[in-house]
Amino acid sequence: MNDFQRQCIAVATKILNEKGFETIRFDEVAGKTQNYLVAEIQRDTGQLKIYIYEAGAEFSAGKEWLICEKEDFRSSQELIEAFSQLLSNKIPPAAPSKS
Repeated sequence: MNDFQRQCIAVATKILNEKGFETIRFDEVAGKTQNYLVAEIQRDTGQLKIYIYEAGAEFSAGKEWLICEKEDFRSSQELIEAFSQLLSNKIPPAAPSKS
């Protein structure tokens, strides 16, 4: 796992925790050309998936896919900030737990 991936995971975890998602686990997947990390979160409205690659990040919320790739930004920090903004704006808060 590289520094970019660690930063993206930290940002995603912080945002999801703030939105009420308590347990977020990123699993490493061995891809054909690179290893990446994925988190799958179940919601009442469907599944949210977050992918963190060596130089990019993306997520799906229902049928919507949002992608941030290195070549679209001047720096890794700009990419992380854009990814953070997308997560903040697009992911609704978790439904309250039913006790």
